[in-house]
Amino acid sequence: MQAKVPKFIDIEDKVIFGLTWRQFFFLGVGSGAGVLAFSVLVQPLGTTVAVVTTAIGAVFALVKINNRPMHVFMYSLWNYFFNPRRFVWQKEEPRRQKTKVMKKEAPKAAPKAVTAERLKQLAVLLDIKGRKSSDTNV
Repeated sequence: MQAKVPKFIDIEDKVIFGLTWRQFFFLGVGSGAGVLAFSVLVQPLGTTVAVVTTAIGAVFALVKINNRPMHVFMYSLWNYFFNPRRFVWQKEEPRRQKTKVMKKEAPKAAPKAVTAERLKQLAVLLDIKGRKSSDTNV
């Protein structure tokens, strides 16, 4: 069984007067703000604000830059200027803080007096260890 796959999924549907929902929304908001400003504000100021808001709504609805809608372009422009990024060519090693290392001095012990008996004991120990290591190597 075959199913029909839509070919143009990135194209918005034309809904009202050949406009998409997004375009109709921006034109409606711009025109509504213009009508409100024209009726509420004094005449020369109200007319100016009404023309400007209607023009801004029309620009957001109909103008595309680099095949992107105006609101996406303005969002990208906002992020570019207010969320700057830092691109680094070569990453620097983090700087380490130099700390002073205090060397601990070992407590000085009084040297043991070397007696004849102690020398004999050490000689016997060295002989025994020497014999054990030579026996295991053979």
